[in-house]
Amino acid sequence: RYSRAMSPAGATHDEESVSNEAWLAKWPAVHGQHRKLVAQLYHGEVTGARASALETVALVRSIVGTCRWKTAAELLGRLRWLGTTLVEAAPQQLSVGNVLRRVSLFVREEYSRLSAAGSVEGPSLGDFGAEDTVSLDQVVPELRQNVMEQILELYDDVETADEPIAAQGPQHVHDNDVVMTLGNADDVFAFLSTARRKSAAPAEIIVVETAPSKDGLRLAARLGPSAVVVPESAVFALMSRVHKVILPTHAVLADGSLLTPAAGLLVALAARHFAVPLLCLAALYKLAPIYPHDPDHFAHHRAPNDVLPYALIPATPLDNSPTFVLNPSFDLLPPHLVDLYITNTGPHQPSYVYRLLAELYSHHDHHLV
Repeated sequence: RYSRAMSPAGATHDEESVSNEAWLAKWPAVHGQHRKLVAQLYHGEVTGARASALETVALVRSIVGTCRWKTAAELLGRLRWLGTTLVEAAPQQLSVGNVLRRVSLFVREEYSRLSAAGSVEGPSLGDFGAEDTVSLDQVVPELRQNVMEQILELYDDVETADEPIAAQGPQHVHDNDVVMTLGNADDVFAFLSTARRKSAAPAEIIVVETAPSKDGLRLAARLGPSAVVVPESAVFALMSRVHKVILPTHAVLADGSLLTPAAGLLVALAARHFAVPLLCLAALYKLAPIYPHDPDHFAHHRAPNDVLPYALIPATPLDNSPTFVLNPSFDLLPPHLVDLYITNTGPHQPSYVYRLLAELYSHHDHHLV
């Protein structure tokens, strides 16, 4: 059990934020790196689960390795503040919070192993809802070095997560299969490329166009001339001849549901109607201990100009009502539409996600904001 890194008694959220900001300002290079990442996330200059996770790990590595802190409790408090600033800048990039929760677990595990407070093997299902009984205020000289080693390993894991996923391609995509996919995710490209390269009769790949982003066209160009691009309107008509559907994943939620590029729900519903297996590629850093109690919380919309150019909108509508144009980035898929998650540690069913989350994070760090 661990004690939470609490704010000073009576300190408000704003006061705590100012205190942490002043603390980080003592190291101008790291402070500038933090402000730059917050701005990039806020303005959409850093997008995608992998890029966001790598940038966050790099920032955490700088803070843990460069800045001055004494105890695990202090470091966890700084990490919680860091998570708040980054998550508020880009709530849709759930991998940012996942990385910070993972590092917080490293701190707790290494402190437990090194300190005289006792030994805990890591989070377990029995930890949920338990009270904190162990203080994190003991100074442990080796803690910084050990946590830094874990952070470096985490960076490598995130950077190379697509490789073990791609290696599983031949196990799931067989000779002469017809596979449907969408988007332009690197892990999907690597997965399908590996499967086709090791197949005697390469699978036929149908790529959904995913207008207006046209990401499907980009993926088809990467896969080569044998990939067929179809509009969303043709998905239901073609699904009867598809052997399996492979979808990219932006984030996997605690109940086994997932965020996938827009049009993913259309494809998943068609696959369920025709009983076509649906596989989702998801590295473990995409697993988030968040439940979709409010689906609108995950609604992220791009500029509507891609759907309806501003020039085509009349300045004075005929019925004097405003024009609303939605251009969502993601669809939320419920777990019953997913047959299998393929992760960098192997395949898992949606019902097993809760166990993976218990192994990856401490329940004390689930809520960063």
